[in-house]
Amino acid sequence: MDALNQAQKDGVVVGLKAVAGVAPRLDIDKFLNDLPDTFNLFCLALYDLMNDTDSTKIMGYYQIAASTDFRRLSGMTSPTWHRPYLSMIEQTIFAKMLEIAEKFPQANKQTYREAAKKFRMPYWDYYRPRGKDVTFPGVISKGTTSAKFDFSLPQIFAVEKVMLKTPTKNQLELHDNPLHLFSFPKAGSIPLNQWNMIGANFSRAQTQRHPSDSDPLIAINNAVNKAREPNAGQLLNMISDDVYDRYETFAFQGSSPGASGSLESVHGLYHVLIGGQGGHMSSVPVAAFDPIFWLHHCQIDRWLAIWQAAHPNSWFSGDQDNLLPFRVSKNPARFWNSRQSISTQDFGYTYPDLVGGGATQVEAAFKNHYAWSVRTAQFPTIGNPPTDMAPLDLSRAQVYQFSATFTSDRSINFMAAAPQAIQQPLMAASKVAVQTSSAAREAVAGAEKDPQQPVGHKKERPSNRGDKKKVAKGRSFRNLDDSQTSIKAPSPVEESKVNREWFIDDVVERLALNGSFTIYYFLGDPPNATVPTSSYLSHPTLAAASHIFAAPVEACDNCGNQQQQSHLVTSTAPITPMLLDYVEIGHLPNLRADSVKPFLVRNLRWRVVTVHGGTVDPRDLSSLKIGVSSKLAPLDGQGRPTYEEFPEVVEEIIENSS
Repeated sequence: MDALNQAQKDGVVVGLKAVAGVAPRLDIDKFLNDLPDTFNLFCLALYDLMNDTDSTKIMGYYQIAASTDFRRLSGMTSPTWHRPYLSMIEQTIFAKMLEIAEKFPQANKQTYREAAKKFRMPYWDYYRPRGKDVTFPGVISKGTTSAKFDFSLPQIFAVEKVMLKTPTKNQLELHDNPLHLFSFPKAGSIPLNQWNMIGANFSRAQTQRHPSDSDPLIAINNAVNKAREPNAGQLLNMISDDVYDRYETFAFQGSSPGASGSLESVHGLYHVLIGGQGGHMSSVPVAAFDPIFWLHHCQIDRWLAIWQAAHPNSWFSGDQDNLLPFRVSKNPARFWNSRQSISTQDFGYTYPDLVGGGATQVEAAFKNHYAWSVRTAQFPTIGNPPTDMAPLDLSRAQVYQFSATFTSDRSINFMAAAPQAIQQPLMAASKVAVQTSSAAREAVAGAEKDPQQPVGHKKERPSNRGDKKKVAKGRSFRNLDDSQTSIKAPSPVEESKVNREWFIDDVVERLALNGSFTIYYFLGDPPNATVPTSSYLSHPTLAAASHIFAAPVEACDNCGNQQQQSHLVTSTAPITPMLLDYVEIGHLPNLRADSVKPFLVRNLRWRVVTVHGGTVDPRDLSSLKIGVSSKLAPLDGQGRPTYEEFPEVVEEIIENSS
């Protein structure tokens, strides 16, 4: 403990292995349900750290959250940079938990000391169901889609109050929930000039999620339910497909034949799904102040650890660069690097997915945990989760004992004395209400009508058809060439022998708009000019989105270097689930190429929106290129997947719009 206390004084990251061994990080609901005393201490410690009025402490919550100023916003080290970063907050919370444990009555001290040793930072598993039966915006029925499992925001993030035992009484009492929000200190906080750079639409009082939406909780639940299936399918590909065998391809938003999705692109997308327009999670400089940031990044780190276990011989060169500002020692000053960060156990933690299995077993277990929730043309309905992935019954969880009773669908019936501040968030978390306008419903009905106006507000007007073709070819993205014979699909394709998945791929300069921005892809009528951009994530015809997560040049020295290098990033947006929805309602006969290609030409549209909610004509983004690709996996399981690209789809859409 002396070494940990000294590390806290010196601002050195040592992890928890020396003081508490190696223990698993758990999903947030498993954590609060299975380890109530540990979770109780965790909440008390996090609350104390977040409410410390001294914002200058090197290992205080404010200073740790502000460390994102140092973050490399792209590149191979982005995932590894977060390992010592997460370990820094983890050891800081652990130290505070031990401090609080000593304040409990003598009869309870040892219980809480032992509980503290079990603490590791929890994660939010986006693809673990939280309940059953959910409806969210979609195309199946009158602007909605229903599913038999609910993947909404865990309710612990939604409630303002929780029930905790404090040292003074060691009895449950109502307490502010530190996972709900962070209040910025009134003194010693972000300077005004930096707030002005971040933007006027971000609250300077406290962190928020989806503040631009009329009902933020409904908005975030709609967004994560809508994005869940395509991205779960993409993660399954990234763990198991050969094209992701290289670390660079898996981790980084760089172009690689057959693959353009990456851990970094999924990471950026969930920042905007959680934060929404004007939400702090959507903005690089202030994202880490929202307490949900840490659980989001534990999930990203978990995926990296699973990929590592499935690919034990893959890593990257250049892994000895310093991961600033994370010190291994103060005197002499030495910093963590990516090579030192390879093993999670060196920091004192692991994940349940990694226990007791080699590469083959880890990959098989990951598939078992998530493949049931992803549809294919051959299996067009979602299955049932394995026992250890089923929704948890949280009715007896200590943190929710508000003198209330829980019903089977996660809604809560409170006694008259229950605090009003708790009732509505929990009730809203139990069901995802869907708000769809008549215009949104018409957008779905409009699929397969005459081609709509295209992707922006202004039109390029080439003088002749030859010029139109030239413009269109220049804006289509190709990721395969003739040399990639091992992964290019044969021609012709025997459609009856393969399972097809479909993707929209894009490449663009990271700092094209000097900050974060999102590319939204719609299948059907896109939102008209009267629809606020903040609601795009919940629009019924939204099929997928790519989010470029970047700070303004003024906020990050590394960003300036990227701009000078015209740093390009690629993303992939899976659209198979939306196509299957259109098959279900009879607007698309099947997922074969000869059916999907003309459907996309008629119905695929895209919009570009800045982090502040402004729209940008995609034609003004000279670096933006968009493509359509398909993965073909043999139905008999024999052989590797192959890939096809269809640049003519995007080219025809652009030609038709000119």
